[in-house]
Amino acid sequence: MSSELDLLLASHADFGKASRLRSLYSDFAGLKKTNPTGFAANTRAWIDALNRTALRSSSAVRSSPDEDGPSQATSENLPDRCCITATPAMADLFMHSQWGRPLAFAAVEEEAVWRRDWVLLEEYLRGVPEGVSAGGVGSGGLSGSSASGETSGTSMLTSLFARLWGGGSSSSAASTGEIKPTLFSGKTYVIPANVRACADTALIRMQAKAASYTDHVFTREAFVAQLAKTSKLALTQRDGDVIIAYLWRDKRAIGISSDASTIKLLPATSRSPAAAHSAREVGPTDVQVATVKAAVAHLTSQCVWLEEKMAGYDAEARNAVRAGRKALAVAAIRARRKCDLLAGTWRDRRDQADLVLLKIDDAAQQVGLVKALESGAAALKSVLHDLGDLDKIDQLADTLRDQMDKVDDVNQAIASISDPASSAGASLIDDDALEREFQALSQNQESEHQKPSKEDVPLPAMPEAPITEIKSPQVEPQERQAEPAT
Repeated sequence: MSSELDLLLASHADFGKASRLRSLYSDFAGLKKTNPTGFAANTRAWIDALNRTALRSSSAVRSSPDEDGPSQATSENLPDRCCITATPAMADLFMHSQWGRPLAFAAVEEEAVWRRDWVLLEEYLRGVPEGVSAGGVGSGGLSGSSASGETSGTSMLTSLFARLWGGGSSSSAASTGEIKPTLFSGKTYVIPANVRACADTALIRMQAKAASYTDHVFTREAFVAQLAKTSKLALTQRDGDVIIAYLWRDKRAIGISSDASTIKLLPATSRSPAAAHSAREVGPTDVQVATVKAAVAHLTSQCVWLEEKMAGYDAEARNAVRAGRKALAVAAIRARRKCDLLAGTWRDRRDQADLVLLKIDDAAQQVGLVKALESGAAALKSVLHDLGDLDKIDQLADTLRDQMDKVDDVNQAIASISDPASSAGASLIDDDALEREFQALSQNQESEHQKPSKEDVPLPAMPEAPITEIKSPQVEPQERQAEPAT
């Protein structure tokens, strides 16, 4: 059994049951009429298994190179993560030691297309939104937009991808008509669920990491490489183009140049539709920045390659010295020094290009600051216009002072009502009578202080005769007992 089947048997609930394997590997196409529930369960299990395998497999689930249609295998023969091709090789991956090859993959393919779990590659790249019913296929247009600029972008993408993939079709069978239940169609499909799995999380991380202007601009190759690095999946060129189409059309998270060579990543902040449409436009400056970044990446890779070459020459020289082969050692040292000089030159060029990118970021920040200051000045001007001229403000200040004085007068009037000293009844009280009452209270207080307290009891007088001194008897110390002789 293949590693894909081993993983499937260990992780998938349906394939982990021995009782289900017989039904899954049988030719259950006829169950669509006799047992629709069983047919739906089997096809659902296989579609999910194939989608998982395409996303995580190390083997290609795609057309072989000798079949009709262009082969999209990379130099490393990587599998597609977001696409799948219905060929006999797809069934060979799931060859079981007991049950053999699956016999109903053609019915699974037909059901996946009908459920929109798989979408034809040329249809997906034509701009048909996800979730459109089969009756709406071929209507063209964009998902939720009918702007002429977006439509032209869709046509641009369609023509570009059509050139890349030979018209968007890799089918070796007829492209029209129903799928025969016992034959593989040879068509290539996009798996929308896998596209979302590869793109959504990677998009969020890339947007969070991009801090400066140059961090948002990429060449197409660099953008796909960054997607692969962020998603931790090896992506093929076809995967990259499908994901780019998804991010541009459905997520509206990127802008694409007219020749599709430059990608601009939009920030995650919410924008108005007009601002978002303007931000997606890729201008000449974006193309130039992407070119500089590509040059930096190329020089960096060349420096790494030269460092590896120098390490090899250094090891070769050491081995030659140990073997006593002077000529070979000197030649290796000479080659290493040449590589070192060339690497130094390339590092200098890379540093210059990096400095250019830093200056571009600095200029972009200054432009943003100037725009922010212009917005602030316009807002301040609008506020001052609402306030009016200085005469109006002085008049307002005088009015406020008058009203505040009136409030103080009201407070004083209220205080005079509640103060007995200033009331009308205060004239009936004689000030002399108040003084006499105060003097009487003072005399009573003094008399109370002069009275002896209960604790002041007089003591008897002391005698005048001297008191005879009484001497204590002297006590003689006891004689010390003699110590016993040793």
